[in-house]
Amino acid sequence: MKRFVLITALLICSLFMCFADTEVYLYESAAGSLPIYAHMDNYWVLSIDRITHGGGTVGMDFDLLGDDISYNADASLGRLIAYWTFIVNLNVPWRLKVHASPLTPEGGGDSVVHYHLTFNLDYTNGQTLVSTDWQVNSSDDAGSFSYFPNANGSYASSEVSSVFKQIRFMLNDYSEETKYGWDDGRYTATVSLVLESE
Repeated sequence: MKRFVLITALLICSLFMCFADTEVYLYESAAGSLPIYAHMDNYWVLSIDRITHGGGTVGMDFDLLGDDISYNADASLGRLIAYWTFIVNLNVPWRLKVHASPLTPEGGGDSVVHYHLTFNLDYTNGQTLVSTDWQVNSSDDAGSFSYFPNANGSYASSEVSSVFKQIRFMLNDYSEETKYGWDDGRYTATVSLVLESE
């Protein structure tokens, strides 16, 4: 009888541990994540999360002949290709500059494809929170950059707290004839973001 009670007790403890482990595992896998940001004195965060796959009008790779990336005067349209976080709290003037190189064929070729990138962001203007779209174009000269917050490249002291905002892609205004003349193959481009202080 003692042996039966002992075996039963061990069995119940084992089952409890199995269920406990399972509950913890299921909870952790279903919980997702909660990013928390805080700062003390000088602080900045600049990160980009690419969407490497998707469906419909989301993610990369995408078709250069697709309607979802065709030119539209509305900067908030275009294909969603990434999210970015940009937080700045500095005691010195700063600026963010972005250089977007044009798309070119990986295997070589003469085609050069220019595009717009639209960065959605929030920043503080005095006491007012402003949500805006900042647009960068790859057709700018190779030695020049697009700047935030001032297009002329001057420095600013605005605080920015922009978390997980959209980056959208849209081609420049090309005719269908021009598009069908581009080289076949995979295209790539590099976008550089640099946060500078004065």
